[in-house]
Amino acid sequence: MKNSTNLINKNPERYAAIYARVSSPKENNSINAQIALGNEKALEKNLLVYNSYTDRISGLSTSPEERSGFKKLLLDAKAGCFKTLIIYRLDRLVRNYEDWKQTERLLDSLGIKLLFSDSSQQLPIDSPQSEFLNNITVMLAELEP
Repeated sequence: MKNSTNLINKNPERYAAIYARVSSPKENNSINAQIALGNEKALEKNLLVYNSYTDRISGLSTSPEERSGFKKLLLDAKAGCFKTLIIYRLDRLVRNYEDWKQTERLLDSLGIKLLFSDSSQQLPIDSPQSEFLNNITVMLAELEP
């Protein structure tokens, strides 16, 4: 009989990745704070954290695929290491509507579910309301300096 621990470890549905990004060292939501909240969300959802990925770069001047931390995250996602991505808020992932739609399609194609650790963004991710609010959130983030 196989060890049940090994079975759990091979099930990507049980694993989440955490992605954190800051644009400047002065930001209130530091990398460490975002990761801590991501760990809390994983615990709340009974998920194991596969890895945490970070970037320290502007979200306005770079697409997610241009960031080294996000590139590593995608490699692990494509390898099937996890099926949930936890981010603090959507603007930590994208600050541009076109980037959001491209990233959303990519995550969907990989079967990756998105969770937010910020309590203000807690709609069910696959509801029409959440899609609408996510689109508006990204459009507003585009306008921020």
